[in-house]
Amino acid sequence: MDYTLSDLILSTITVEAKISNINFKEKDLIELLNLDNHSDIIKIGCNFKEYVSDTYLELTKPVKKSNRGRKKKIKPVSHRKIQGNGKYFNSQITFTILDKNEKNKFYHLKLFTNGTIQIPYVCNEDINVIQPIINIVIDKIKNIDNIKVDDTNNIEIIYIKSIMRNYKFNIIEKNIFIDLYKFQDILINYKNNQFENDLYQMYNLELNLIKFFPERYTGIILKFKTPIEDNQNKLTTVKIFSSGKINIDGSNTLLESNNIKHIIINLINNNKNYILYTK
Repeated sequence: MDYTLSDLILSTITVEAKISNINFKEKDLIELLNLDNHSDIIKIGCNFKEYVSDTYLELTKPVKKSNRGRKKKIKPVSHRKIQGNGKYFNSQITFTILDKNEKNKFYHLKLFTNGTIQIPYVCNEDINVIQPIINIVIDKIKNIDNIKVDDTNNIEIIYIKSIMRNYKFNIIEKNIFIDLYKFQDILINYKNNQFENDLYQMYNLELNLIKFFPERYTGIILKFKTPIEDNQNKLTTVKIFSSGKINIDGSNTLLESNNIKHIIINLINNNKNYILYTK
């Protein structure tokens, strides 16, 4: 059966950065902040106080949806120690900053008390586009008393790196589907014999787990072992749906994601007449 797969498309990247010469308590620093003189910062908040601009309220104005026919979702109970009102992550202040080019888009920058920064939902392969966003926060706090470890030195960016990348690709033809029950058999056979398979020798990625419970989740979930320096047990998740949509969540690099894609493509290609069907 002939079919076409799309290119790997970036969904989001979570970026981590570190700035030097900074140490603070969020309960004290939040009292010294405001939204004045920085139109690009539209919200600042932590568990002890928050400042919200009219721009933020307008951009996040909820769209009314009907709850008719929907079951109420029960939120899991968190066991983490609550600080202040418990609305935010502990030990950090979140700055919400408008994108320089798209004024209806914004980033949530979490600045932790030790200078670590985390920014989720970055949609650009070049993560250095985040640098101006970080510099806005540095400019905002650099003249505040007692925030610097050493008053004679500047606050500077030490590094910017991605810590989680999400990608997706799919079968382009709308009438071609994957038989997940049959594909599960192929994947189990591959997992059991992967170390003798050329795909493992080529890409050195271990398929660690296969989960398929269609009564609870509509896709096959795979876990590939993708260790990093500070987490040797790190796993990257792949979700495969019968529609031909495939998501790669939590990978480390674009190259690693492409390698995972090539493994999936090879398994589909080698068994396409068995697992693909039309309707």
